[in-house]
Amino acid sequence: MVPTRRRPSAQGIKCPKVHSGHIPATSLRSYVACAWGTYHVGLVAVCYGVACGASSLLSGWCVRHCGRRPVFTVAAVVNVVSVVFLLLWIPDSKFPKMFFFASALWGIHVGIVWSQLRAFYGVLFPSDEEAAFSAFHLWSGLGFCVAFGFSNFFCISHKLYVILAVSVLGFSGYYTVELIYFKNNKDSY
Repeated sequence: MVPTRRRPSAQGIKCPKVHSGHIPATSLRSYVACAWGTYHVGLVAVCYGVACGASSLLSGWCVRHCGRRPVFTVAAVVNVVSVVFLLLWIPDSKFPKMFFFASALWGIHVGIVWSQLRAFYGVLFPSDEEAAFSAFHLWSGLGFCVAFGFSNFFCISHKLYVILAVSVLGFSGYYTVELIYFKNNKDSY
């Protein structure tokens, strides 16, 4: 494989065989497959899965000892760092550790957010968990459909900007709900 110095975000790389509805997976697969080779996609995906699982387990312990807000703040910071890293990074097959680093950043963020957001839904709706989790999965599914729908029409950099905007909106919503919950339950906090 000939090393490349092209920037995926600037070149608008689209690898048609590695499309997915999940934008981070699309981004990482495009970076890995186009810059390092398709045969490395699985290995980098394993790194993502391990980081996701480990951060999910560790975040539960951290929430118990530090609280939800600091853990979600760490997730927000990791999310912004990972998006900025992918926007600025020029993939080079000479530095394979960077592919794993990018994958691990996504995994850490996703592991924290998905596990702790579900737990927070359980806290917010203790008497109506079925409806809450149904709504959670409905909106998650809709998000995947929208991401899959526009994935063919935008280059990686535009997808990353969309992720950043939606993440800022989502974390702002989380902190708003957390503040309302805190005000309503000061005695039990």
